Amino acid sequence: MLSQLSCSHRPLFVAFERSPSRVVEDLIRTTERGKIDQAAAFMSQGCVSRQGIDTIKESLRQSALWIKKDGGIKSIKVLKEDTVGDVAEVTMQITRGGGDSSVVYYKLIREKGDWKVDGVTSDSTSAGSEALHSDTAVQEVVTWAHESGAEKLTAWFQKQPAPPICKVGKIDRSTRPDEIKYHDVDDVSRGIACWPD
Repeated sequence: MLSQLSCSHRPLFVAFERSPSRVVEDLIRTTERGKIDQAAAFMSQGCVSRQGIDTIKESLRQSALWIKKDGGIKSIKVLKEDTVGDVAEVTMQITRGGGDSSVVYYKLIREKGDWKVDGVTSDSTSAGSEALHSDTAVQEVVTWAHESGAEKLTAWFQKQPAPPICKVGKIDRSTRPDEIKYHDVDDVSRGIACWPD
């Protein structure tokens, strides 16, 4: 009977799975209620591997506190939902009880038949083409800090990975091509050698 109730060789019950935007809305509402472990279950295995479950839970905990402090969530609006195969992108506008709103971008992937959040960015952390307005710039920085869990900037900076440092060992001059050797001689005679001795 199931084979008779299928459409395009997919069983009919697949049509009743939660859409990516519904999954995102459920994540937001679960976080708002402070159910951190349940909210963390919305994350993809890849996201957990990249960031670590403790970091994700702490970020969700900070978000829940911030949402509560800002009067809860007044509304959630789906601005855009694109799905291609097992990947989806959802853009949401979240308006908090205090009146401010944020546009948040979610990337989802399908894992074992369920949509899971694989990445999150907001309008204040993504590179936008919109110029900052001085009257809202401070609020945008504060919003970014709250959304990033960076309420104390010093603590946030200490959590960031150290920048990579490029170290070059001694260069063996005998292995360089003649063109570079001759160019190097010309630069040395002018006092602008680029090669370490």
